[in-house]
Amino acid sequence: MSETTMRSFLDLPGILPQFVEVNRSRATGAGLDPYEHARVTADLDSLYGWPDAFRKAGRGHMMRGPTVSPPKGCR
Repeated sequence: MSETTMRSFLDLPGILPQFVEVNRSRATGAGLDPYEHARVTADLDSLYGWPDAFRKAGRGHMMRGPTVSPPKGCR
């Protein structure tokens, strides 16, 4: 196998912006804030960083959760 052989779709040139866009509706349909999705995906260099980026965001929300009051209409 040569160095230029693609091993995964994650290695496709230009796949990151397409993947982010295609999954935006899926993420918002699951309840993720579309602005948060944009913030998390903005700094990605490749799809290999996708799991860690969302894991980091999720952990940040969990850490802040106990200290943040819910919006007025959600009490």
